Amino acid sequence: MTPDPLPSGTSIIEAYDQAGQGLLILGEPGAGKTTLLLELACELLTRVEGDCTLPIAVILNLSSWASQKASLELVD
Repeated sequence: MTPDPLPSGTSIIEAYDQAGQGLLILGEPGAGKTTLLLELACELLTRVEGDCTLPIAVILNLSSWASQKASLELVD
């Protein structure tokens, strides 16, 4: 099943909400993926300021993990 395209002018936070709180941002180099990701993270952090029960957005640079083989460990 192919998802329907979003209407022009749909914000990144609207797309995220419609996607069920999971979103993969793809595009050519220089297409604005990082800018869009940072905009989404800012919107999500703004939401957390109003409701501390929401999850906190975290941006991880996974490209550096490929060479370092770092693990993600939760610490209490």
